[in-house]
Amino acid sequence: SPINIVNGWNWFAYLPQDTLDINTALASIDGSATYMKDNEGFSEYYENFGWFGAIEELRPTNGYMLNASESATLIYPESSETFTTSHSSNLTRTLEPYFEYDHLQYEYNGSIMILVQSDNINIEENGQLAAFYNDEVRGIAYPIKFPMTGELVFPMMIHSNDNDIEISFKYYNNQNETEIQFNDKIIYTHDMHLNSALDPFILTDNIPLTYSLS
Repeated sequence: SPINIVNGWNWFAYLPQDTLDINTALASIDGSATYMKDNEGFSEYYENFGWFGAIEELRPTNGYMLNASESATLIYPESSETFTTSHSSNLTRTLEPYFEYDHLQYEYNGSIMILVQSDNINIEENGQLAAFYNDEVRGIAYPIKFPMTGELVFPMMIHSNDNDIEISFKYYNNQNETEIQFNDKIIYTHDMHLNSALDPFILTDNIPLTYSLS
């Protein structure tokens, strides 16, 4: 069934019975939307490339929020018409997460695309970036390679019940079991959508605390 998409925010349900790559699922509105999210992650649309972010597939029974730049009609492909235009990260997470929290206890969320830029930190696929409000974890992200730039970026979704709070960041390096605290901070607001993979928020090597957990 066609789904009418209006300019601005839209709630929509994923109706097919099969999981589809995001670019396949949203092919009928190609270029008409710029950003989509659920309660766990988000993806952004890039001209001449497609969708990129933590949402790489749309799954049956899930609901999503879509921000459209113009009206459009979303028509999911029939199973016989499915095709692959995937920009999936193809990274395999092999370890249990180091930072953990329950995002379901928070009503609101907002996103930021982050790049860690430091000669002192070796970013690897099982490394983990976490967002903190005081000492509470409020977001977790793993690095994904953005093909347009070749850089590893972190699509971070932050959760909170409180608005206008200061968020700090820590990185966990699984290879040498070190936890690194950054000085850089942001102010979280509900439904924020900060930066992009082409213009990420940069965490630099102003690192006040590095210690081994072994």
